[in-house]
Amino acid sequence: GSDEKRHELVAQLLELFKGRMGEMAVRHDTSRIIQSILAFGSEEQRQVVKDELLPAFVRLAEDKYARFLAMKLARGLTKTEREPFFHGLRGSIMTLVRSAHGADVLDFVYQTVANSKQKLDMMIELLHGKEYALLSFLRMR
Repeated sequence: GSDEKRHELVAQLLELFKGRMGEMAVRHDTSRIIQSILAFGSEEQRQVVKDELLPAFVRLAEDKYARFLAMKLARGLTKTEREPFFHGLRGSIMTLVRSAHGADVLDFVYQTVANSKQKLDMMIELLHGKEYALLSFLRMR
């Protein structure tokens, strides 16, 4: 079927990009290809992309080309991935706000991905900066 063919093509692309996805994400053409992998790949294939790119989310969000990919990654988070994702954003809210592209991505994440507690955490960090992020990190330990 066409799904099989698609997953086969995605598998070939993943093989080419494996270990280099961060570098590919910031280029105009290859960033679009990675977005296609997220759109057309199987759940396992999407997971490979997320595992490689989510740790670099802030850097992707600030990039002219990778920001669209960052939004697609955020939109595709499962319920179980959301808490670690927002935990990973702690301490980076101000960095993102100061970046034109990062601010767009942050707004998207706030509007469409964050639940009310995560929104509150983002707002408090925005108002109180890194001190809050550090305190909330220490409280979680």
